[in-house]
Amino acid sequence: MGAWLAEAPRAAYVALMHPFSYHPVDPGAVYEQWGSDTRVRTGRSLPKDAQTATELYADVFDSAMSRAERDALLASATQTWSWRDVQAGLLSVGERKVRLASQEVTTEVHGDLATVRIHDVWRNQGFDREEILLAFDLPDSAAITGLWMGPDPDVAEAFAYIVAPRGAAQEVYESEVQRRVDPALLESVGPRQYRLRAFPVEPRDSSYDSLYHFGDEGPDLHVWMELVVPVVDGVVATPVLDEARNAFWDGSEARTVDGWTVASDTWVSPVAAAASTPRQPHEAVVSGFRVTAEPARATPKPLGRVDVVIDGSASMRFHREDLAAALRALDGEEARIWCVREGSLQVCDDFDPATAVFWGHASVAEQIAYQPWTRDALVVLTDPGSYELVGDLNDRLTRDDLPPLWLVHLGGFPSAYPDWTLDRITQSGGGIAASVDELRERMADPTLVDGWRFTVEPAGEAPSTASSPFDAIAARAAIRSLAREQQGADLRHLDALHALAVENHVVSPWSSMIVLVDQAQKDRLKEASEADDRFEREGIDQEGFTDVSATPEPGTWLLLVLGGGLLAGTARRQQDGA
Repeated sequence: MGAWLAEAPRAAYVALMHPFSYHPVDPGAVYEQWGSDTRVRTGRSLPKDAQTATELYADVFDSAMSRAERDALLASATQTWSWRDVQAGLLSVGERKVRLASQEVTTEVHGDLATVRIHDVWRNQGFDREEILLAFDLPDSAAITGLWMGPDPDVAEAFAYIVAPRGAAQEVYESEVQRRVDPALLESVGPRQYRLRAFPVEPRDSSYDSLYHFGDEGPDLHVWMELVVPVVDGVVATPVLDEARNAFWDGSEARTVDGWTVASDTWVSPVAAAASTPRQPHEAVVSGFRVTAEPARATPKPLGRVDVVIDGSASMRFHREDLAAALRALDGEEARIWCVREGSLQVCDDFDPATAVFWGHASVAEQIAYQPWTRDALVVLTDPGSYELVGDLNDRLTRDDLPPLWLVHLGGFPSAYPDWTLDRITQSGGGIAASVDELRERMADPTLVDGWRFTVEPAGEAPSTASSPFDAIAARAAIRSLAREQQGADLRHLDALHALAVENHVVSPWSSMIVLVDQAQKDRLKEASEADDRFEREGIDQEGFTDVSATPEPGTWLLLVLGGGLLAGTARRQQDGA
C-alpha cells in the first residue's frame, strides 16, 4: 500500500504529460555513457536515441552536438525538479568540474630562448573522479621536456614521466584509467598542437546522494610541465589554450609568475622577458647529428604548380568570405582548384564560394586520399574542423605517397589532427598556415621555423657541444628533418625517430610522455612498447551527456504538495484579512 501511494504521483504525472513528452524511437536499446575522454563507464545509461541523434547531427552539420548546441544543452540541463541533477548537468555539459586552485610559473631566460616550468594545482568540484584535458599550441620550434604528477606540492616527491611510443602510451593510459589508477599523458597531436590529460582528480568528500552536505572540494592534484620556447619580441611564448575539458578557472585561483602575483582569464598568460633579444645563432650536437639554427627572414615566393582542394564539409559554410579571400590571393598562381560536387572531388574552374553547397561530414584526409596527385604540392583550404568526429583513419586509409601536404586553416587552427593527417604533413615536408600569404612564406623555405633556418647533418666524429636549452629544440628539429626521409609506417624508421626523442627527453609526433605510479603499469608499458602497433593511436570522443530526469521523485512530490498547500493557505488568509 505504501509503495503504491509513493508511486501514485509519478504515475499521475506521466499520464498527464504523456501527450507532451518525448517518446523514444528505440526505447529498448540503451548504451552506457562514457565519461569525458576517459573511456570509463559512469554507471548511467541513456536511450539509444541519444547516441543516434549525436551521430546523425555530426553527419549532417559536421560538428559535435555537445559543442555546437552547448547553450541549448546547458539550458535543458536545468529543466528538472532535482537540484542535484541540475548540478550534475551543469558540471557535465558546462564542464566546470575541476577548478584550477593555483598556478606557479617560473622562467629562465637565455637570450632568445627560455625554459618554462608550469605548476598547476587542480581540485574537483563534483562527486566522481574526473579527468582533465588541456589542448594547447606552442611555436613550431618549441620543445616539451618534462611532465610530473602527484598529490604533494614537492616535485621531488612526484611521479616522473617516461617517453614512450605514442600508441603504447595511449593504450596504457586508457587501460589504467579504466582500472581507476593514476596516470597522466602528454602528446603531440599536430605540428604545433599538444594535448595534456591527467587522471584522477579526486572528488569532494561528500556524495551525490547527500542532500544537506555538499562537501569541500576534492584533494589537490599537482601537475608540473617543463618546456623550452623561443622569446619573441620580448615575450616568452607560453602555451596558448585551444580547448579545456572538465577544467576551468574563475579568477579565484592564486597565480604567480617568477614570484609575482598575477591575474589571468586563460590557462597560462604570456610572460614578458626582462629584455628583448633578437634572434641568435645556435648549434648543438644531439644523438649524432649537428643541428644549427641561423637567424633568417622569410621571403615569399610563388607557390608553383599546386593542386588546391576546397574542403566540402558542412562547417565550411561559415567561412565563405574567408574562402573567397583565399581564392583571390591565389590569383596569378599556377593552381588547379578542386571541390566536392555531387559527393565526388573534381576540378572546379568555376567555383563560387557564395553559392557553393557545403554539406555533411568528411575529413580532409578522406577527401584527398584517393586522388592521384601529380603536381608539386597539395594545398587544402579548410577550417578548424571537427577532429573528434574523425575516428581512426589509419585503419581505412593506407596511402603514403602524397606530395608535400599543406593545410590552410580559415577561422583558426584545430586542437588536434588525426594521426594519418599529422604523419602526412610531417613526413611529406608540408605544414600548416593561417593564410595564403603565410603559405607562400613557409613553402618558400620549409627549413625556416620561428625566425631560424635549421640545418641538420651527421656530426661524424665531432665532439658534443656544451649542454644548453637549445638541445631540446635541436632534437625536435632533427626528428622533423629525419621524418621527411621516408613516408609511411616503417617501424624501423619510426623507432629511430622515437629513440632520438627518448635520448633527448622531448615529446615528438611519435613519442609521448606518460606518468605512471607503480611497477605493474611500467611493465604493461614495456609490453605495449614492443607491440607492432606501438605507434598507432585511437581518436578520442567529444560527446557525452548527463541523464537528467524531468519527473519529480515521490519525496519531491510530497514537498511540492506541502509547499503548494502552505502557499494556498497564506493567500486565502491574506484575502480574508483584506
